[in-house]
Amino acid sequence: MGPAPYLVSRFNGSATYLDGKITLPVTIGRDRAAQNVMAEFLVMDVPSVYNVIMGRPMIHQIQGVVSLYHQMMIYVSDENHSERIQGSQEVVRKCNYLKPSKVRRDDKDDEEKEKKQDRSTKKQKDLSASAHGTPT
Repeated sequence: MGPAPYLVSRFNGSATYLDGKITLPVTIGRDRAAQNVMAEFLVMDVPSVYNVIMGRPMIHQIQGVVSLYHQMMIYVSDENHSERIQGSQEVVRKCNYLKPSKVRRDDKDDEEKEKKQDRSTKKQKDLSASAHGTPT
């Protein structure tokens, strides 16, 4: 991974520094419909429902045409055939309900453990006080 010393605007309008950039082999489609390219990705450590966001340079490289309305991308395969990738509304709905990143999930787990521990400590005090006949 190489350095990428510049700010990127996030979806919420704030800016963040990149962790770096990396060039990786990408295969779009399968079998005869495959298009193999080397694509550059910017790396950020932020909670997101996306694994990858394809930018204009990659879409241009695969000669892609994107239709948001149809949730589809048409591209040219390695064998020079027009191929398409169709989106799925069902998958989009599932993405909207994904949990946040592992770091944030661990924080929530710690908070839940603390709340549970506080409740059990309070129960023990209540039981101890009632055993001695003292009101709580």
